[in-house]
Amino acid sequence: MANISFKAQAVASQLNSLMTQRLGTATIVSSGILQDSDAYPYFTLGTGTAGQSNVLVKVTSFIAAGSPVSFTDSLGNAANPYGPILIQVVLESSDSSHSGSSTPVDGVNWVFPVLGDILAISARTQLYMRANGTKPGISDISSSNLAATYDNLQYPTISST
Repeated sequence: MANISFKAQAVASQLNSLMTQRLGTATIVSSGILQDSDAYPYFTLGTGTAGQSNVLVKVTSFIAAGSPVSFTDSLGNAANPYGPILIQVVLESSDSSHSGSSTPVDGVNWVFPVLGDILAISARTQLYMRANGTKPGISDISSSNLAATYDNLQYPTISST
């Protein structure tokens, strides 16, 4: 298993806090910070009901192809990676095709506040679209659901290969 970045944990906590403040209402609630089976942090925010405003955000270490999966310090001990991060966002599509051209269930009223906070982090961001009828889940982070990838334009080497 890869070393878990403290930066990934801090960013997940920060995003959860920002997005809960911006989007939180009596019906929009946060799951709090959870851990995937690979131990990376993620959280969900939304109504919890399929077909309504829901988002899943996972923060991982961005490891470029060919890079070592585990890191060691100068003494050979396991080191904590502080390198680039990857933010994976899953939204529910307004249709069953969940193609790259699909719009989220609540359209731009939901996407702009969600992606606004995320893109401000200066990390590579991947947007996944989940077919309508099921709220976003961890299993939706797959290449078949990938709708878009956004790199940081100000510091491109921070967020991409």
